Amino acid sequence: MPSVFLLRRSAQSIAKSCAALLGTAGWALAGTSDRATECLPALHQARPTVLACDLRMTDGHVDRLLHHLRQQGQTPKVLLFTPSVDDPLLFPTLARGAHGYLVEADKSAAALPAALAAAEAGRARMSPQIARETLAAFDLSRGSLSSLHKPALAHDLSPVSAQGEIQRAEQTLLSLLAHGMLAGEIAHAWQLSMDEVEERIAAIYRKLHQVKAASAIDLQLA
Repeated sequence: MPSVFLLRRSAQSIAKSCAALLGTAGWALAGTSDRATECLPALHQARPTVLACDLRMTDGHVDRLLHHLRQQGQTPKVLLFTPSVDDPLLFPTLARGAHGYLVEADKSAAALPAALAAAEAGRARMSPQIARETLAAFDLSRGSLSSLHKPALAHDLSPVSAQGEIQRAEQTLLSLLAHGMLAGEIAHAWQLSMDEVEERIAAIYRKLHQVKAASAIDLQLA
């Protein structure tokens, strides 16, 4: 059974998340904490499937925690609670190891269980701003919206980035997202399932993690 560890800013936030999970079939609560600097031993012992954590904690944001998890070889999927997709910390934290996010303004009862299920299944969402920042991180341009809807573009696997990480189909997907198209609209235009589009977004996040990790190693060796 998949499990989730809740790392939230306050006991009240933890209680709200626990209430959202109450009655959700198929998920076990692996643990809770309100301190990013003190939860590593509990995480190491629990080995959760998903770590659901606030972007900003009272004792700092979660970048350092993600770094320690990578060093220890722990690889839970990381779902970020964020107050807004425009938070300036969201993209850097996604780039350094998080796998998705949930905007806290979404107060529907199914929001957290759905976000956890997506993270566990390797699916993700991406806002227009994050798509633009991802294109910039790979030094790629945003294509013209009028030329990006053809279904054939969904299957163009030719490399486009300097290091070959990103394929033409992924650049096109990022461009459509950057122009404001929703995953469902892209799925319809490309004749794909919604799940497949979200899986492709998650794959782009993973490639972003690899590029950022390689950049960090280069800086250490410089």
